[in-house]
Amino acid sequence: MGQTANSKPAPYRGPGTTLMKVPGILMIISGALSLISGLVTKAALTMVTAMANTAEEPLIARGFDSLSQSFTVSFFVAILTLTFGIVSIVFSRRPGQFRPVLIIGSIVIILTIVFNILYIKGIRELTDAARVIDDFNYSYSSPLMNFMGIASSLLLPGLSILGAWKNRQGLEA
Repeated sequence: MGQTANSKPAPYRGPGTTLMKVPGILMIISGALSLISGLVTKAALTMVTAMANTAEEPLIARGFDSLSQSFTVSFFVAILTLTFGIVSIVFSRRPGQFRPVLIIGSIVIILTIVFNILYIKGIRELTDAARVIDDFNYSYSSPLMNFMGIASSLLLPGLSILGAWKNRQGLEA
């Protein structure tokens, strides 16, 4: 049986279609949750910084302010992650349009790395301030855990970019 004039062509199902859709859905969910939690955390850190300034604890205020800056970047990462999830799903069936996925995915990856570096820096500053004030041996976050956090946050955008690349290769074959 052939196609009729009113029937639609079969949707593209390239080798990377699923590899773009599943991470896309997960990025939409995680982007929305990150946006909400980032806004709440940013508001809380702003209040704690103001309280530390009022209590004349400049070291603690500087530590919390540094963390607050990282959550400003987190806001942009969450919005871009949400957007990239949508782009991933939409472009999963358009193998010829690889560039938008690569560009937005690269921006998400770069900003995610920037956020993680600022977050680790903020935690270190806060830990240093706590050590000075309390004279207690606070420990930094584990380098292995920092690496695992960065790697896991790059997994979904990386998979989506890989899926777009596989789709593009499938189109050329």
